[in-house]
Amino acid sequence: MQEILLIHMRRGKIVLDLSSKDIRDILDRLQGSIIYVFDEDGIKRNHPNVSLYQRLTNIAELWVDAGPRTVGDIVDDVFSGAQRIVIRPDLWVELDLHTVVDLTENELMALYHSSDIQKGIPYDMVFTQSHGVVLQFDEDSTPLDFKMNGIIKQICKVKPTYILDTRKQQMEKWDTFGITAVFRPLDQMEVFDK
Repeated sequence: MQEILLIHMRRGKIVLDLSSKDIRDILDRLQGSIIYVFDEDGIKRNHPNVSLYQRLTNIAELWVDAGPRTVGDIVDDVFSGAQRIVIRPDLWVELDLHTVVDLTENELMALYHSSDIQKGIPYDMVFTQSHGVVLQFDEDSTPLDFKMNGIIKQICKVKPTYILDTRKQQMEKWDTFGITAVFRPLDQMEVFDK
């Protein structure tokens, strides 16, 4: 299982308890890697930090989770350098993804919060037309039970599956599910411990 760095953006900045010099040093060490950008401004306010993506794309391959709502938003993400774009079905207003798939070779990933999949695999339009799935877990997520474990394993059999989980205690358990990769916040990456 691969670990991919998660960078959180809010109010036009990378959210970290580090100086800007320390952040630049860390980003220099990431040359050629993959970064998952969790853009809170894009998701919550529909104001993605496109200029920051353009700067980060010179360093690493970008997965951008900025809550695109329309094809135009995805075009903006593509032009800003995103190689993979995360779509949240609860924010997506278009009828389908075929227009986008025809427009770009970039991969489109469907993101579901853990509460969305408790009833089973979400065979909605975004799920069926996406290239892969991101499952999001946070402190409010219900602990995994036998049923949820089975649903996650089923999703892993159908689509490449990635985990966005900020809970430290769960990180090591994902290895048993057939998950492709886990997005790990910078402060949880052993490589960057001070």
